[in-house]
Amino acid sequence: MNPKKIYTLLNRTSRWFVSALKSINVHKEQTGIFLNKANKPSVYYSPEVIKQLQKLAETYSPAPEGWMNSKKIYTLLNRTSDWFTSALKNITINQEQTGTFLNKRNRPSVYYSPKVIEQLQELAEKKK
Repeated sequence: MNPKKIYTLLNRTSRWFVSALKSINVHKEQTGIFLNKANKPSVYYSPEVIKQLQKLAETYSPAPEGWMNSKKIYTLLNRTSDWFTSALKNITINQEQTGTFLNKRNRPSVYYSPKVIEQLQELAEKKK
């Protein structure tokens, strides 16, 4: 299967695909160059590689809409990472309001729900 079909099948981006390939062991014999439908050479990957990518894709998903990681939050609030760490201790966070998702570099990162972000915004405004 070619890269576009793989990342489309996995509901991921081409950027995720490139990053994911770097994180798994792809051996030369698991790839090949074949003619695509347009009769042009294209790289194809074996079913073993596709299985590894599927497993990786199932491990972490992109963050839900509106969720942010710590850096994005403290940057948005014009605060420091130290402020963020301290502020987290002053609010109540339920388990459902935080989770590990893929960041823009396709690396696992802790994300916070819009409700947590709202609480942090209120704290930031109080300390102005």
